[in-house]
Amino acid sequence: MRARTRAAAAAATLALGLAGAAAARPGERGLVVCYPNAPGSTELARPVMERLGAYLTWRAGYDVHPVYTNDADEARRWIDEGRPRFGILSLALYLRWREALDLRVVAQSERHHALTERYHLVVAQEAPWRSLDDLRAGRDGRKPIVWSSHLDDPRFVSRVVLAGKLEVTHDDTGHVRGVVTAQPLRALRRMKAGEPFEGQPVDAVLLEDAAWLELQKLQAFREGLRALHASAPLPTPVVVSIGEVAPDDAARLREALLSMHGDERGRELLGTLQVTGFSAAAREALDAAVAAYGGLR
Repeated sequence: MRARTRAAAAAATLALGLAGAAAARPGERGLVVCYPNAPGSTELARPVMERLGAYLTWRAGYDVHPVYTNDADEARRWIDEGRPRFGILSLALYLRWREALDLRVVAQSERHHALTERYHLVVAQEAPWRSLDDLRAGRDGRKPIVWSSHLDDPRFVSRVVLAGKLEVTHDDTGHVRGVVTAQPLRALRRMKAGEPFEGQPVDAVLLEDAAWLELQKLQAFREGLRALHASAPLPTPVVVSIGEVAPDDAARLREALLSMHGDERGRELLGTLQVTGFSAAAREALDAAVAAYGGLR
């Protein structure tokens, strides 16, 4: 039982520092948590989200039923059919659905006491690429292939992470071809070894801060890899209201999240989830991400 609980907590932590608690689709009391292609599953995450849901229900004063999925299409179906009032979404999903679902930021999750993080485009140390311009030029008559768990939305990667300097598409119409993977670290190991992954070359892998910083602790990876590009500081995953939600209900959820560090039960839950807390939104960083996602062309 303890091993299973630890496995669930670890899966949730890698997904967002959060996870989902119920197997059923959420109704209007739901809190949809989605971080596409992250580890874990709804069922594995259930014990963690049951605890989070119980805590938020106690603190907010109304029922909150979180549900986790790492499948963006599934999350969208839950939202369209169940009409949950709140969500915790990756930055890419927030930008993609912001207007269509009338998403309004309630709070942000903190990672290492920060509300922003960078994304790193990583290549092998001996790779010929020295800049994004080199990737644009291609190699050996083919377009480079970039792997990432964030490539459900190439527009997010191209415009926000790469600041419009490199167009990533799922086909060969862009500067490079992007491949979605739920196992970016496996792709990275193959890249370091100069081997293909799932039958295709690995020219670069896009990683978040947390994964890149952990790799720096290992000499073999520190010496065998280098970051070709680091994004501007981008917002951490956001807590949002979905559609029309009473301002008082949104405020009560925000206060419940922001005050978690203030009592023993909340601190213990944050420690289990391995997040440092929740905070008011970093508006300047969010506005910059929204502008980049909607701009450039």
